[in-house]
Amino acid sequence: LALGIAPQSVVTLVGSWALVVNALAARVVVGEKLIPTDVAAVFFIIAGILCTVFGSNRNPAPWTLEQLMLQYRKDSVEAMLWSLGIVIILIVLFLRYDFVRRRAYARKHDVALPHPSRPISMLYCVVAAMVATNTVLFGKAFGELLFPSLLGDNKFTDVFTVLIVACFLVSLPSQLVLINLSLSVNDVLFHTPNFYVMWNLGSVLTGAVFYEETKTFGVLNWILFPVGAAILFVGVGLVNVALWQKMNMAKEEMEAMRLAEAEKHVWQDGISSGQMWKHQCAYEEWYLSAVE
Repeated sequence: LALGIAPQSVVTLVGSWALVVNALAARVVVGEKLIPTDVAAVFFIIAGILCTVFGSNRNPAPWTLEQLMLQYRKDSVEAMLWSLGIVIILIVLFLRYDFVRRRAYARKHDVALPHPSRPISMLYCVVAAMVATNTVLFGKAFGELLFPSLLGDNKFTDVFTVLIVACFLVSLPSQLVLINLSLSVNDVLFHTPNFYVMWNLGSVLTGAVFYEETKTFGVLNWILFPVGAAILFVGVGLVNVALWQKMNMAKEEMEAMRLAEAEKHVWQDGISSGQMWKHQCAYEEWYLSAVE
């Protein structure tokens, strides 16, 4: 419904509000400690949302079925859709080939499935973002038809609408599958900021081409909207920095607890400091090998 009444670029960017809700909910529900980086991330995300909202066209005209059909026939839109579709298919085929090759190697040498290289892992994130962009593009068209239909003006009276709905319904679950695949080969700290930035840039660009969302932009819009998007991306990056810092803090706390426990047993058993150091080094070596 949001895509039916607001520009798609704004809807996707404002979606970063979920990161703010997650941070606050973690503090309230499970008592997770907020660190300064969390606070900075929340500030940047809220500031970015405000800039993009005030920098966008806040009174977009609704799209009729006839206007949508005309848009799909434009050369620029056709070139964009064909390019997007072809690139997605080529990347998926290449990733399938790489998976089959790695699986064959694992079976031949009786080893675990090798992890893909960093460039190939990045492709999983890229194709997930591209399909997500496609989902928003068709979701916007679906929303433009759904909203007035719910108010009594049925727009689903043409065969063309079936194509829009079909593309949206195929793209949505495909997006979820590809995101899960990306998370299976990429660390969450790598996937989240890269996926988010590529997805939002794709949504902004496709919205500008298909829905002409920047056509009525004035000077103030051209200043506020890109600045707001940049601030949002910084906020998203800070969310992942905060997550990384918390992981390191938890690791340090665990190490301190283990060291305190080791020292406790050392004093109880009357072992010298030199022996304690040897025991600690041996324990650290065992612990690291066990974790690996």
